[in-house]
Amino acid sequence: MISWKDKNKCCGCSACYSVCKQNAISMIEDEEGFYYPSVDLLKCVGCGICEKVCPYLNDSEMSLSEHSLYFAVQYKNEKKRMESTAGGFFSLVADYVLEQHGIVYGVGYEKAVICHKRAEIEAELEDMRGSKYVQSALLESFREICRLLSEKRLVLFVGTPCQVHGLKRYLAQEKMLSEDLITIDLICLGVSSPGIFKKWIEFLEKKYKNIVSVIQFRNKRFGYATSNVRVIFENDQILEQKYDTKAYIKTFFAGLNVRPSCYACKFRALPRVSDFTIGDCIQIGDYSHEMNDDKGTTSVWAHTERARKIAEDVQGRMRWKMIEKNSTNRTGNPEKQMKIPAGRFDFFQDAQEFPYEHFIRKWVSDTLRSRCASVLRNVLERFPFGKYVFQKMRRLQTKKFQQRMMRIQNVKNMERRNAECGQGITDCTIGSGWNNKSDFRC
Repeated sequence: MISWKDKNKCCGCSACYSVCKQNAISMIEDEEGFYYPSVDLLKCVGCGICEKVCPYLNDSEMSLSEHSLYFAVQYKNEKKRMESTAGGFFSLVADYVLEQHGIVYGVGYEKAVICHKRAEIEAELEDMRGSKYVQSALLESFREICRLLSEKRLVLFVGTPCQVHGLKRYLAQEKMLSEDLITIDLICLGVSSPGIFKKWIEFLEKKYKNIVSVIQFRNKRFGYATSNVRVIFENDQILEQKYDTKAYIKTFFAGLNVRPSCYACKFRALPRVSDFTIGDCIQIGDYSHEMNDDKGTTSVWAHTERARKIAEDVQGRMRWKMIEKNSTNRTGNPEKQMKIPAGRFDFFQDAQEFPYEHFIRKWVSDTLRSRCASVLRNVLERFPFGKYVFQKMRRLQTKKFQQRMMRIQNVKNMERRNAECGQGITDCTIGSGWNNKSDFRC
């Protein structure tokens, strides 16, 4: 029987829920708002299948070769590229699948819930584009995919590395792993709480007296160079560059609002079980001047022969640049994951005890600097030189990020060398890490 007494060892992938033939398992939110399995002891027959599919209780038997192709991509469909977080590679592959009468499962919105949805026509892909930064509710997705594969349908599934891992373990148990399944996972920092996300949406709807339609966490109004959280209401009112739009995502990038298992994720590094891994290619200027247009570029790792064949099939629809082989460590090794901040426990305690508008102001300051930056961006956007200022800001942030990663990597290397010599590390510090609130500036 599945148990999650140690929350560091449950990613909420729902494989156990999906595989249970007795319907004895439900995915429920805990006090922090994250999904965990709950077992109905009256229905459970003790078969143990839920434990067999759990990615955390079993070492993967599906790991693939680390010899992945790494390249940068921009979808030539500029509209879909601009609607995407990076270069639009998800939309490119999704369009390819739909053209072959396949089904796409990606993350979208259902009122105040981030969840996996099914798309059979192009219009249904719209709210699947763009980063969500919130753990999605998978609902019946795994079971539906299993049924579709049994019908020989082509299926594309896009999710976090742990979700893809859980899906494949579930399908292996059901003996339905198939060449008709294409999987894309993400360079993932972690997931934030669906419960707190819901409180944020409810706060926005109450304050602005309208229903939230879409949240764009990485809107490109100011170009790819400057992140912009945009809230769109059902009456077409748009809210952006305000404290109310920035605060939630800042709690995530500060490391406070993150699922416990994400701080020590076992799925983030190579080898991956997916066909593709995708993420931002913020360093595109290092590889291609022509592609460095501040509209977004996707880093793509093709892990399987199937992935390479798809990339060849869609090659004419994309601009692309092959990247050096030693860049595969950028898929997200342990040195790049978030660190547990000292205030995490108190953050969630306050979230439970106080209304959203009260506890959020305790943890995210509405500073004069932030307000001035919002005004300045709105002013700069009106001038032709504005985009160059935004690009310069992005380059500076990218440089700081790379320097931070280099410092962390150097410390890790020193720790390993000292461990081999039986010594402790005493004379170096990591400096600012993922728990630094300056890592994300809206």
